[in-house]
Amino acid sequence: MGTLLLLSITVRLAGLGLTLWLLLRDRRMPILFLAALTSLMAARQGITFAQMDTPWLGGPWISELPGLAVSFLILGVVLASMRLLREEGRQFSFWDNVSREAGFAFATVAPDQTLRRVSTNIRELLGYSPEALAGRTFHSLTAPGSPLRELPTPQEAPDLVRGLRREAVLLSRDGQRIPVRIFLRHLGTPLYERRHYNLVIADRREEVQARQLQETIADLAREAEDIITNEGWGLVHIAERAAAALNVERFNVWWFSPDYQHLRCAENFDRTAGRHTAGEVLDTAQAPVYVEALRANRVLKVEDSASDPNLRELTPTYLARHGVRALLDAPILLEGEVAGVVCFEHTGGRRAWSEAEVAFAGSIADLVALARTAGRHRKRAEQLAQQAYLDPLTGLLNWQYLQQRLQEEVERQEATGEPRLALLYIDIDQFRYVNDTLGHETGDHLLAEVGKELIAAQPTDSLLGRVGGDAFVLAVPGLDEQAACGVGETIRDRLAHFGFRVGKRDMTLSVSIGVAPLRDTSDTAGDLLARADLACNQAKEAGRNRISLYQPGETAGQLMSKRLEMFHRLRRALNQDRFRLVYQPIRGLGGNTGDFHETLLRMEEDGELLLPAEFLPTAERFSLMGEIDRWVVRHALAKLATERRERPGLTFSINLSASAFNDQQLCDEIRQEIERWELDPSAVVFEITETVAIANMAAAKAMIWTLKEMGCRFSLDDFGSGFASFAYLRELPVDLVKIDGHFIRELSGSTLDLAIVRSLVDIAHTLGKEVVAEFVENGQTLALLQEMGVHYGQGAYLGPPQAEPAPVLRRPRPAVGEG
Repeated sequence: MGTLLLLSITVRLAGLGLTLWLLLRDRRMPILFLAALTSLMAARQGITFAQMDTPWLGGPWISELPGLAVSFLILGVVLASMRLLREEGRQFSFWDNVSREAGFAFATVAPDQTLRRVSTNIRELLGYSPEALAGRTFHSLTAPGSPLRELPTPQEAPDLVRGLRREAVLLSRDGQRIPVRIFLRHLGTPLYERRHYNLVIADRREEVQARQLQETIADLAREAEDIITNEGWGLVHIAERAAAALNVERFNVWWFSPDYQHLRCAENFDRTAGRHTAGEVLDTAQAPVYVEALRANRVLKVEDSASDPNLRELTPTYLARHGVRALLDAPILLEGEVAGVVCFEHTGGRRAWSEAEVAFAGSIADLVALARTAGRHRKRAEQLAQQAYLDPLTGLLNWQYLQQRLQEEVERQEATGEPRLALLYIDIDQFRYVNDTLGHETGDHLLAEVGKELIAAQPTDSLLGRVGGDAFVLAVPGLDEQAACGVGETIRDRLAHFGFRVGKRDMTLSVSIGVAPLRDTSDTAGDLLARADLACNQAKEAGRNRISLYQPGETAGQLMSKRLEMFHRLRRALNQDRFRLVYQPIRGLGGNTGDFHETLLRMEEDGELLLPAEFLPTAERFSLMGEIDRWVVRHALAKLATERRERPGLTFSINLSASAFNDQQLCDEIRQEIERWELDPSAVVFEITETVAIANMAAAKAMIWTLKEMGCRFSLDDFGSGFASFAYLRELPVDLVKIDGHFIRELSGSTLDLAIVRSLVDIAHTLGKEVVAEFVENGQTLALLQEMGVHYGQGAYLGPPQAEPAPVLRRPRPAVGEG
């Protein structure tokens, strides 16, 4: 019996020892009960053993067997707990290895927010060893002002079970602020469901640095005019900003001599000493490998100059002289040729350059190239600055700025109590005939010449601007009705005698002028313009080439009221977000596939949707298209982003108006919206009408290239409707052309339309453009288009506009036997 008792005591003591070990492993609560039970049973057995006369032989030992069995059961539970602990340790080891490979740190945090375990790569992020962090609170690692200083409890954030993402700023061992992104979960371990936090910590330093570098480039771009105007100061300013942004000790700019025999330093900034120098010369014949590397790379990235083969010729000379160990060299391109180089030089040890830093170096080189060609770019910068106020074609005030100045003048006049201001609305007669017969280039030339004549005729202190198209506005303060009509008569007579010559042909020119005086102190600039516009229309209806003074009357009042009513309805629709988008599918023909829709604009009113023809003419007349463009772009891109989550191949075609090409901020806003929604730019196709593009050819090309560089695509709408269509297609860098629906609608019954469409398609194919046919209304038309190789079709036969983008259908086929 004594042997049995000793075995029982030994088993219980072993359980007690393992229990204490588990206790030290921070598994207190689930183990305490086992520890107490084992201790009591061991004590009882010891007392029994001591009281026995012959402990090794006598006594009722059979009664101890149940206690021994219980002891073995408790020992088994403890051993199982140890196994689970080892498994938990292996799991942490797995995550530790994963975190090292993936580049993020991993940590477990107790409910009291003290760190239990931290992956070994935390040393790379914060400089601490995992042992040094054990027992520290999460709060103690965060920097003052961090968005996250305390981990939320499950009661504060129920989503903790699924996981949350938070931004934070941690403090490294040497006191640096480290921006991080933390993915945290609150969950249980395999052992007894003990609760704790799991943290995945991602380093955001490169992300933050990239944003800061982009902001530096943006700041320098905003200062481009000053930089271009004064190239010397500009290089010094660029050097100081760029060196600070990239935290390098040296920054310099070099230019090749015309014969490429030498590199001359135009600007050297020693950031450590705060000193600017210039004039050092390098012989390129002594560094041919380096020069060739500049020609072959957008940016030459060197992390250790001692081991880089491209610098072996410069290492013992220039690099050793200045102590340069790592560098970023970006060639400066002028007219496609390497004309110089921008150098970011690090004089410490080796340095790894991030992708953001490499891109920044290239952008600085581009900015220096801009400053180098100061004369040409200064003129361009002046043009860009003027475009905020001036019409690029005529040099007159553009409508946006004229409207602002006109409202200011109206308010100034009304403040006197006796307003004296007259507005003249001047419209060229039969201007569309000039565009259609002589081409838009001739029409643009005529508008520019008319602008010069109006400048010569305008009274002192008047405001003169171009409303758009062939219309001009002249606002003259201090005039009554008769005097204003006199000014109009002078202008009409001057333009009637203006000799406009096209080739060998002389043209006569006439204008219709509407005059509207400011009569009421409650009038706005919009009211005054509407009356002058109405009077101008009355002059045209009366036979053109005359002046009409606005006189309130029943018919005139009704017409003006109708136009003003639509203007105010449009304004309310913008303010109350009552525009709507509908989506018409553009189906792939032949072997073409894709999920492609055009966004079409509607205005909601009293439960009905108004078509664009009912409100866009007024919007164009009163210069509301810029605001409408922005509304369409914002809502179309937001909808596209939402739909692409389920339909990643979806593409939207979005219409742009004429005013888009005079809006300098629109490109930036489009870029911001695409970045905001993280859209693939190639899923965005902007449609421009042929007449819009041609009337603003230079602006259209500039805007298209800007957006194409982002990755967007362009479609030329109404192709074939205007003058010299093939030439315009060659000029505009578009990706698709959409053939005017007038040629498609009766295609199956008109040999003339068939011949025209076939020609348009052939030319588009030759130029490598995809072709879209609109107004496809029957199967025969569809069959003809497929036979000609048209890539896409759009129309009622293929799907009407709908409130939501229609699902992708199988490739459409023409109806059999359809007549």
